[in-house]
Amino acid sequence: MLSGPPPSLSDPLPVGASLDQIQRFSKMYKYIKVEDVPENEKERCTICLMDFEADEDVRCLCCTHVFHVTCIDRWLVYNKKCPVCRIDLDKADIPS
Repeated sequence: MLSGPPPSLSDPLPVGASLDQIQRFSKMYKYIKVEDVPENEKERCTICLMDFEADEDVRCLCCTHVFHVTCIDRWLVYNKKCPVCRIDLDKADIPS
């Protein structure tokens, strides 16, 4: 049973980001873990669903969503939109 119309053949396929675009539209840093945070408030990567651990490499996109570097870089190779808010890296403000 179909839940909606099939995707249009004219809908554009996702386009991946280049390494240059990934570096321009994001910041990479080491995660700083805050102790004694309630379980429901812990920060986690929404791609792999694992909690961030102290000193892990994370990447913050220009929309301020944060992911493990390996998770988001793998995603961005195929699709240059944030997996959470769907902002296109090409149309976003560059972080300062």
